[in-house]
Order: sequence, then C-alpha cells, then structure tokens
Amino acid sequence: MPAYEVIGGATNLRVQGDNWLSALGASLEYFGLDSGAVARLVINVQPDGTVDVSDPVSGRSFALQPAEEVTPASLNLNDFADPAVMEVDQATEAPPSRETPAAAPPTFTMPGQSLMDDSPPPEPPPPPVAPPPPVAPPPPVALTPPVAPTPPATPRAQGPPPPPPGLVSAPVVSTPEPAPVTPPPVAPTPPVAPTPPPLVQNPTRELHQVTIPPVALEQEDDRPGDLAEQLFELTFEIMMANDVGEACHMSLETLKKLVPAEAGAVLYGDINSIGLTFMSAFGPAARTLQGKTISFETGVAGFCHQHGVGLMIQDTVTDERHDKSVDKAVGFQTRSILAAAVLTPGGHTYGCIELLNAPDGFRDWHLEAAQSIAGALADFASRREFQ
Repeated sequence: MPAYEVIGGATNLRVQGDNWLSALGASLEYFGLDSGAVARLVINVQPDGTVDVSDPVSGRSFALQPAEEVTPASLNLNDFADPAVMEVDQATEAPPSRETPAAAPPTFTMPGQSLMDDSPPPEPPPPPVAPPPPVAPPPPVALTPPVAPTPPATPRAQGPPPPPPGLVSAPVVSTPEPAPVTPPPVAPTPPVAPTPPPLVQNPTRELHQVTIPPVALEQEDDRPGDLAEQLFELTFEIMMANDVGEACHMSLETLKKLVPAEAGAVLYGDINSIGLTFMSAFGPAARTLQGKTISFETGVAGFCHQHGVGLMIQDTVTDERHDKSVDKAVGFQTRSILAAAVLTPGGHTYGCIELLNAPDGFRDWHLEAAQSIAGALADFASRREFQ
C-alpha cells in the first residue's frame, strides 16, 4: 500500500492509503480537523505527486509527499554491518596455538626532553614594572574626648518589702497565663495535574531517517491589489441575472476576465437534476459540450460537487480524479484544472465552475476568486429554488 509523508506538523508523520485522498483523510485528525473540514480545504497537487493542503479557517497548512516503500529484497546487510564484526566463524574453531608467545621487546625512556621536541621556545620574561609613586599620608584625625563611665545601677532589693507593723499582708494571687491560640489547620492545596504531552499518532522510525526538503511557496506578484473590491462589484452583478442560465454565463465570463485560461465551463445541477449539465462553456470544444450532461461522480467537477471543495491541479497526468474520456470525446487535451464547487454557506452544492490550461499555471488567488464567484452563483440558485 502506498505511503505518504505528512509535512508541516510538530512531528513528521507517515500514513498509509490507497491514494493521496485516503492518506489525506487519515492525517486530518493529526491537525485537529474532522472529515467535514474537507469541504473548505484548498488542495494543490504538484507534478511530482506532492499534495499541498491549506485550511482557510484555521490557517493550518501541510503537505503529503509520496514516500518510497522499503522492501526486504532491497535491504543489503553489508550497508549496515560493521566490517570489523562481519568475519564468519568456521565450522570448527582453530585449535589454540601451543607456541610460546614471544617476549615483548624491552622498553626504555629517554631522559630529559626529546631532541626532536617541536614545542615553542619559552616566552621572554615581562619587562620590570616601575613602582607606583608614594601616596601622601592622610591628615591627622582629631581625637574624641573620653566618655565618662556610666555609674553602676543600684541593685533592686529582692522580694517585696516587709509590711509595716499592725498590717496583714494580703496573699499574692498569680494570674494564669492564657492558653496559646492554635491556628486552624489549612487545607492542603490539591496538586496540579501535569499537562499531557502533545498527541503523536503512530510515530515511525523511518521519519527520523528521511530528509524532507522544504516546500517552495509560489510568489503571487500578479495578485491585483483591489481584488476584493472587484469581486464585490462583479458578484453583485450576478445577482441581477434573469435566470439560472444567464447567471451561469455571467459567472464564467466574470472569472475569465480575472484568470486567463484556454477553456472553461459551468456545470450546474440541483435537487431535481439527474446529473451535471454544461450550462455555459468557452474554448475549442465549447459548442460540443454546451447542454451535455455528465453524472454527479464524473471527473473533477463531480468530485468538487460531491465534497463541496475547490481544487487546483497543475498536472492532470498524475491526478486520478481527472476523467480523460471527456477529452477523448471532444478532441481536447487538459493539462491543468482550476475548479470550485458552487456551494452555499449552508453546505448545499449546485455544481462546479472550472477553468482549464492556464498559460502560466494557476495561483492561490485564482482559486480564491473562483470560490467567491461560485458562492455568488450558489446564492442566486438557492434563492430561485425556494421562490
């Protein structure tokens, strides 16, 4: 089963899956996401099979990179063994030698320092330091006159004085000392539970032996500075359409003005449809595809409609979701795809809007624009459906 390296978490992770889509589902829990988060993920499949994933809500991003599987046949023990311990014992051990070991040659020590000593010569003694100049003696201090000794205190007579004659002394009553006040016991502070370590799912030893290059981030120097303002004005015009067909055509024309592409289409389907219908299209095969209907499961458009996601595929040869039968039927070659589900905020989908074969490749802001326009079309379709 293929394996994928998950790049972008606190610890690298290896997951198994029949394809990168099942590996993506297995890695969602590691980043604190559930299966419902697939509807909002931005997924980009690179030509080398690497899948870049980002979540616009939580801001998390990571990548799935195909990992080479290690089979027993590909292991070579000579690559890991120490040559000093690879000597194989014979079936019968050699008999111990009876020869008397030769006496070790006598050793002697050269007296004094070796003649071949290459140590540097000793450093010359430092120059003599001049003694500091004499310090002037401090001025004489005036003597304090002696203090007269304190006369000794008169000793106090022991015991009370005797009473005068004719008086009876009253008995002396001793006042008991108050009992010491014992403070109430203080309840001990309950111990604080230690913070559990971060959850790491199925750590493997191979992760520590694989060096994964950093994922290069594409620069978006061509992103319009007023993209948000343009999208607001263009999507407002879509809401003024007379019917669904006109709204689909306006949505595709609006996206084509922002993102250059060789071809594109809007595939629409509601609760009463039997599939996704090409409501609007442009490109070499536009007339052939106009009005045609495909199943809800066909190709990238069907995948986006069912899962409510947006996709950006730079190389369709390595992506299994692309249905090549449509290209063969119309005589067209699809190299790259930008697709976004026509999705309402409530999670209801009405098809997909897609562009094909960008001259310089699709960018992240292209997908952002497509999802914004598709959202306006979904809002229009939802209002018409419940009128």
